[in-house]
Formats: sequence, C-alpha cells, structure tokens
Amino acid sequence: PGFTDNINQYRSGDTVTPCANSTIDLKITNGDYNTWTWSPATGLNTTTGISVIATVGSTPITYTATSTGSCGNRTVTVVIQPAPTPALGADQSITACTGVLTNLTALFNTGGAIANWTTGGSPVTNPSAVVPGIYQLIAINSNGCSDTALVNITQVTKPDLGPDINTSIC
Repeated sequence: PGFTDNINQYRSGDTVTPCANSTIDLKITNGDYNTWTWSPATGLNTTTGISVIATVGSTPITYTATSTGSCGNRTVTVVIQPAPTPALGADQSITACTGVLTNLTALFNTGGAIANWTTGGSPVTNPSAVVPGIYQLIAINSNGCSDTALVNITQVTKPDLGPDINTSIC
C-alpha cells in the first residue's frame, strides 16, 4: 500500500512537503486491512484508522502506519518535510499626517516572496504611495506557502500654528 494527501499519490517512504504550520490529510491507499495504527501520535488527530489529519510543524517527522490483515502485516511510512513559509511578523498600525502618503513596501521584509497588497478586497496598484485605510499583505514564496499581515493607517491633522511672524530686534 501507499498513501495520498488527497491530491497526489505516493509510495511508502516518500516525502511530502506541505507548508509549515498547516494541516495535511493522509490516507492509506490499497489498505483494506483490519485496523491501521499510526505512530508517533505527535500532531495527529487520531492514531487509528485508514486516514488521519496531521498538523505540520516546523521540523520534519516520519509517521508509520501498521496493520495486520489476512495477508499479513502491512506498513506504510510517510515522511513530512515542512516547506518554509514567509514570516512577515506582527500586524502594524501607523499614524500619518493629513496629505502624507505611506510606503507599504517598507513595512515588511517579504524575503523574496511575491507580495500582494489589497484594501477592501481590491488590489493596491501602487503600494509605495497609499492613503489612510486598512491594507492586507499576502506574501507567497516559491513553495506556494504564504503569510498574511495587516496594516491600519490612520491620519491626524497637522497643527495650525498660524502665519509666520517677522520681528526686528534692535
């Protein structure tokens, strides 16, 4: 028997590379045996059954599923090698003076990931010069893994100090 992640078919011992901090459905294929037992239990929603949901951390892990049936013992090994995800950091709030544009691209290090900025669900065409509002950044790396961050830009009115005064000092 082998296994599937509901998208691709694998052989026992193959490596799967889902994004770190995600979940993956693992299902034994051609495994019509009595009971399958999965180990270790780390990150699994259950340790028995033909399919499990694994929570993918940031370090590799190998799962083994074993079953005893009328044709003998069967074992399937699944190696989870987490793919790195962008790490944008915390959401940000910025206060800008009225009439001052904010450069969103300077706020987060996308680490070479593709940066997609939106506001209200619409694309931001020039993220280097934006007005107050709430903006969302989705950074997607070459592995297809992503991270999201929000920026809330508010504005304050510049204080009115009045006209300049010219004086003479004797």
